Amino acid sequence: MISFPSKLANLSSLTTFDLRNYSNLTSLSNELKNLSSLTTLDLRGCSSLTSFSKELKNLSLLIKLNLRGCLSLTSFLNELAHLSSLTILYLSYFSSLTNLSNE
Repeated sequence: MISFPSKLANLSSLTTFDLRNYSNLTSLSNELKNLSSLTTLDLRGCSSLTSFSKELKNLSLLIKLNLRGCLSLTSFLNELAHLSSLTILYLSYFSSLTNLSNE
């Protein structure tokens, strides 16, 4: 399993995180919560990503989330609803999506 690089979690001033086409990424770890200034998260083409970390809900400044081509993502955790600043959400090319929540 390949997950979010934990050493990058110390970049609390990071506003844009582009993991585009990181095809071996399978999950986002809890360290994501430390990227408190993040406004853009691009996961486009992360074809092996199967789930989000519950810590995604802590990204209160996130405005743009790109999930195009996340072929293995089967559901979205309810934490997505906690992203109060989210104004742009890209969803396309899902072959495994069965549910928008984890319930």
